[in-house]
Amino acid sequence: IIPRCPNQNCPSQIAETLIHFTERDSMDIEGVGTEWITRLAESGLLRDVADFYKLKKEDLLKFDRMGDRSADNMISAIQSRKEVPFDRFLNGLGIRHVGEHTSRLLAAHFRSLDDLIKAGQEELNAIYEIGPKVASSIFEFFRDKKNIRLVEKLIKLGVKVLYPEKSSEKLKGLKIVVTGTLKKFSRDSIKRFIEDNAGKSIESVSKNTDYLLAGDKAGSKLDKAKKLKVKVITEDEFLKMME
Repeated sequence: IIPRCPNQNCPSQIAETLIHFTERDSMDIEGVGTEWITRLAESGLLRDVADFYKLKKEDLLKFDRMGDRSADNMISAIQSRKEVPFDRFLNGLGIRHVGEHTSRLLAAHFRSLDDLIKAGQEELNAIYEIGPKVASSIFEFFRDKKNIRLVEKLIKLGVKVLYPEKSSEKLKGLKIVVTGTLKKFSRDSIKRFIEDNAGKSIESVSKNTDYLLAGDKAGSKLDKAKKLKVKVITEDEFLKMME
């Protein structure tokens, strides 16, 4: 989550916003480092995140230590990251109090960016794990015309948001904790899979947990699940549930 200073237009906050936009769990733009983002922001070439997609080779070649190949590589890295999953796009916008996990919850709940923009505070607050403070922050973000213009500018410049296909509702209402190493899923992909099938991927085991999905080297969460008599399933058993 992006640090804040009182003035939204202060150089440090603009730089933090730009850097956050390029990170792996946002747009995942590897070819632009922190130093270059700061220099480009100070020069006025980057005033908001949409300006990444307006950069031209001739703009970059004006800087010291920027050669022909480096300029090509930077432009290529930016342009190659125009397609992005919905949750990472939301995370990249830098909505206050909204990080990687909350972005996934929003992407799992809403079918499109338009649906999210139109959502009221009551609907946002009703989403599992999103409280009044976060719901208010999301609602206010999309009531600000400047933010809507930024989203529209990104889309106009060719950014394509990839929406998750709802595979099924087989896990609807089920709270599932994952622990250990799985063979067929990374930690991010199993969370996304659970949420795409209408389940809730949660971090800690409690008496309200429906299943603990345990992979290799499961640790203390497995012990707690057994103590609380939470049903423990293997990856194979989980996949069988989904057939």
